[in-house]
Amino acid sequence: MRILCKGFNLYNQLNCPAKCPTVGEFQLTGNCSPGDHFSIAHTYSVLASDTVLKLHCNLVKTQQLDLCNTKISRVTVGDDKLLVLAEDGQLLKVSLKDWSPAPLPKFIGNQDRVKCISSTSKLFMAYSENGLLYTIPEQVDFVNRNIVDMQCGREHCLLLDTDGNVYSFGGWHSAAISEEGDLYSWGWNSNGQLGLASFEAGKEKTVSVMATPHVVDIDNSSSLNVTQVACGTKHTIALL
Repeated sequence: MRILCKGFNLYNQLNCPAKCPTVGEFQLTGNCSPGDHFSIAHTYSVLASDTVLKLHCNLVKTQQLDLCNTKISRVTVGDDKLLVLAEDGQLLKVSLKDWSPAPLPKFIGNQDRVKCISSTSKLFMAYSENGLLYTIPEQVDFVNRNIVDMQCGREHCLLLDTDGNVYSFGGWHSAAISEEGDLYSWGWNSNGQLGLASFEAGKEKTVSVMATPHVVDIDNSSSLNVTQVACGTKHTIALL
């Protein structure tokens, strides 16, 4: 299996030393299986394969950690720690300072098992087999619906529940596509990334925030459907 990476590589977090910190596209060497997966932070990346974690970063020497009999189901990384979810439901927190695993309680809340993990730069998130949302290890009380999917960026988290509702909290901005192909956006609009003007004629540029999703008007047309969308730090790209 080939793994292609594209993007910012100043810290060698993509494991491809380059003269230019912004790399184009390259192929990682080595064998990968469909069960392997990555998690990438701002300054480093981690590859999880079976029971092994491999750290890539210019700031420290590439390191490898074998969890022996603990088979990895998922890994997610923060700024200075990473969280591992094993196939048996065990949670392990690993610090970049000493690169050693510290077991966390296998059950959270009221004997609830973790099903999925994700993280922002500072906060580890999890949802359980009962669809409840947690920050490790505390339950998030304001989300009382069954969570079925979760994705976290550096400063925010998106949640999907069984009714198709999307929740977002944190910083920066987010976007979503409805079943009808309408594009919705919400969050920070410092550079017009929500599809809204960030300044008025004759006035200085102002930062605006949309607390709730709004429909993005695309060329005043109701016939164009959005098929894909991606949010950057201060920009958004949509495919029509």
